[in-house]
Amino acid sequence: MFILGLGCNLVAQASLDIVGDGAIKKAPFELPYVCKVSILMNLPGGIVIHQCSGTLIDSRHVVTAAHCFSHDFKIDKNNFVNLTCGDESLSETISVQLPANIQDEVDGLGKWSLPTIQDVALVTVKDEACVESLPYAKNLDRYFDATGNLNSSSHCLIAGYGHNSTEDFGTLMVAPLDQYKINLNSYGVHVTSGSSEYLKTSVDHGDSGGSLICKNNESKPELIGVISSESRVYGDSNKRTANSFSPVSSSDFLQMIHTGVK
Repeated sequence: MFILGLGCNLVAQASLDIVGDGAIKKAPFELPYVCKVSILMNLPGGIVIHQCSGTLIDSRHVVTAAHCFSHDFKIDKNNFVNLTCGDESLSETISVQLPANIQDEVDGLGKWSLPTIQDVALVTVKDEACVESLPYAKNLDRYFDATGNLNSSSHCLIAGYGHNSTEDFGTLMVAPLDQYKINLNSYGVHVTSGSSEYLKTSVDHGDSGGSLICKNNESKPELIGVISSESRVYGDSNKRTANSFSPVSSSDFLQMIHTGVK
């Protein structure tokens, strides 16, 4: 990995030379811009901790999923957030930004109906992180063709923290996506199994808000999306058929960046 920058404002030159079939365990220092996000919610029945993932896009801002701040079908961004990026625990959080109309997406029936395109949040920390950050893509045209399919020169992977039957939360898992089909439409970025029977891209809990990272011949690696949801075969949670991502090029996210990053 080559690093540009000095002091506490480093920009990572991530390597996407990761091969394999399924999620691969990596050490935190190998992708230091991928973050563990722990959200402590003080509820009437006790404290609930939501475990998610995120991406450090500059020295003071982490991108994660908006639904990580939900409980009992309600959004509450006024909770304690603990962030660890690479091996560094970041300083106190000073703000969490969500799409302006996100609360309207929770209907009166208690059904979560947040669109994938809006499932993104921006967390600001008080002090600069002395760890590499990853640039985000403001425009995805160089990655996708006119029909919304990933072009042949682009390569992507998913990275996030999570846990399953063999790995505890806090394990960084990375999954290359070259064998799958990736498509962009007005609802978000979607990864489907393509010629493979099922996806082998994630673990069970904790990778929401994680990183969809891509590069091609025209770009260095960039964050292009945030892990939002996945589809599974009914009755078998191990058989995944699709992953959906909120693109960081969405108008909601770019508005948050405009108002939150100074």
